[in-house]
Amino acid sequence: MAYYIPQGDANTILNNLVLLGGVNRPSDDDFHYIIQIFYSGISSTSNRVQIALGYKTGLIHTRVYINNTFSDWKRFTAAIPSNYSLIPNDLTETIVEEVPVSADTPMTLEETGQPVPVTQTIERYEYSIPKMAEAILELQKQVVGMKA
Repeated sequence: MAYYIPQGDANTILNNLVLLGGVNRPSDDDFHYIIQIFYSGISSTSNRVQIALGYKTGLIHTRVYINNTFSDWKRFTAAIPSNYSLIPNDLTETIVEEVPVSADTPMTLEETGQPVPVTQTIERYEYSIPKMAEAILELQKQVVGMKA
């Protein structure tokens, strides 16, 4: 059963399942079911994943909280499985995902004694049906070559 928090803050809730209004949630619906999965214990500083389901819209959003920072909400549309594409060109478009990667770097200080700002590395992944098909065909060629 979901806790009902009409004026909550998605950045500070610690429940695993809530029906939330308020702030720091996707803005396409008045309320969202927020599901949280914590990495190591339930606390305000624990890394976690949040999944938001629109109360009226049925739209799905996700975001992560890693190293004390929330990512932006990313939206996915809930759809009934079909043999046909629901979005024009949805089988030929490239999906781009950018993932922040944290690195353990030693603390360095400026001449003033202030810490040097840490830059964050972003890994970029591109997915598309044509690219996957090309990769599979190339792997098949390599397997045939190994067998020969």
